[in-house]
Amino acid sequence: MKLFFGLIAGIFISCSLIAQTTLSLQPDSKSGCDASLGFHTNFNSGSNYGSDVYIKAFCMPGASGGHNTNRALIKFDLTQIPNGAKIVSAKLTLYAAGFVNDKLPGHYGKNEATLNRVTSPWTESGVKWNTMPTFTKVNAVTLPKSSNSKQDYTCDVTAMVKDMINVPGANYGFY
Repeated sequence: MKLFFGLIAGIFISCSLIAQTTLSLQPDSKSGCDASLGFHTNFNSGSNYGSDVYIKAFCMPGASGGHNTNRALIKFDLTQIPNGAKIVSAKLTLYAAGFVNDKLPGHYGKNEATLNRVTSPWTESGVKWNTMPTFTKVNAVTLPKSSNSKQDYTCDVTAMVKDMINVPGANYGFY
């Protein structure tokens, strides 16, 4: 399991057929995948941190000038959702790890973010900044500026999950 800039990702889906079923999913080595992509001005422009312990999303001053920017991708295995299921609710919970090191003290600065649905394939070990998948802003979710360095987020991703399961082969995850 990975951390997302000090965050652990989990998605909770409630499906409704005749009875209601709740699934709790996490991207792990058996299902789903996650990656952190880096762009470092004056250093390189194509890093992949697919095997890193943390999934980081940030933009901060670079050690050699310019900026050090990371973006995260998370994909959950949604095949457990039965065909024809009606998605009642889907929530993505991101848990903060807080202080990581002296350069990553948890949430800080102007850290508003947007969660988007990915629209093209990618692999955990193969994706890089220069080859990151496409995404759509349709049904995007805004994560407001944090109120503290260890703030957790729970996002309503119902519309995006519906898009992922209603179109066969359209589950490429979140950006």
